[in-house]
Amino acid sequence: MTFNICSIMLTEAHTSMDMLLRFYQSDDGSEQRAHFPFNFVLLSELDKGSSARDFKYVIDRWLENLPRGKISNWVLGNHDQPRIGSRYGEARIDAMNVLLLTLPGVAVTYNGEEIGMVDYRYNPKLSWEDSVDPQGCKAGPVMYMLKSRDPQRTPFQWDDTHNAGFSVANRTWLPVYPYYRQNNLRKQLEHDWSHYRVYVEAVKLRRHRAFREGSFRSKALSEHVFGFVRYIKNDPTDRSFFIVIINLSGVAAEVDLLDLYDTVAMRVQLVGTESRYKINQRVNSSRLPVGPYESIILGNDATSSAGTAVMVCLKLILASFFMGIFLMKNIYI
Repeated sequence: MTFNICSIMLTEAHTSMDMLLRFYQSDDGSEQRAHFPFNFVLLSELDKGSSARDFKYVIDRWLENLPRGKISNWVLGNHDQPRIGSRYGEARIDAMNVLLLTLPGVAVTYNGEEIGMVDYRYNPKLSWEDSVDPQGCKAGPVMYMLKSRDPQRTPFQWDDTHNAGFSVANRTWLPVYPYYRQNNLRKQLEHDWSHYRVYVEAVKLRRHRAFREGSFRSKALSEHVFGFVRYIKNDPTDRSFFIVIINLSGVAAEVDLLDLYDTVAMRVQLVGTESRYKINQRVNSSRLPVGPYESIILGNDATSSAGTAVMVCLKLILASFFMGIFLMKNIYI
């Protein structure tokens, strides 16, 4: 029996972008270093108040400075930062996950983000007695919630059983988020459309050549609607493309996609949980209504991701590198 062993080196440093990019290789390219350093720009430079222009600037700047031939990566959550649903707002969960999974390169997902877990921080609040993070403990019982990283480190919510199915122990290291019965993986699997199903369908779309090898071009379609296209360049035999549209605000908008990609007829490939659109629906890109916090993937590929469900077993892929996705376990540092 033959085994193919794949290894990958990731590095982490909190420093300037110029210094961070040196982790790929030496300045003259003669010394190759890590496969990639963690890219925290989506964590450190963007928040729920950022505009479409802010997203375009931060993403384009990283890609334009990436050393030639190197692979990018994107991090939207980790054990040190509030979860996506708490940091950007629960209405933006699908939009942020769609963004993460469709940008060029590796997508890094902190476990729990795929089902839209939120912090156990304020309402309800993790108690001082249950806090174990040294940063929070040192801050004292009055200020601990401002410093503690425990709220985003609570156990993964598998189902509605004891300890959310995470452990059969009487007590877990950190208590389970109290509303786990309303939000857990099993409950989301029982629904026709959920945060988890959106996440899985986006993973499937990543198999398409346009996402694996395609070029990238972005545009602020309005103050709060960010869009980009992934397409095959200079190949007359492959005209496939995908357009990703994300409304960052609670205000509906109408956008013109022709400046982003010059084609009128296209189909809906994937939508968020609150979208008005249906998979495989035809739309006209010259005047496209986009609802509040809506996320949409359009394309000319007649085969949509939905309807070919191959469920991913999260227990087997946590902390694994699969289809360009890296899922992170709870790590206490």
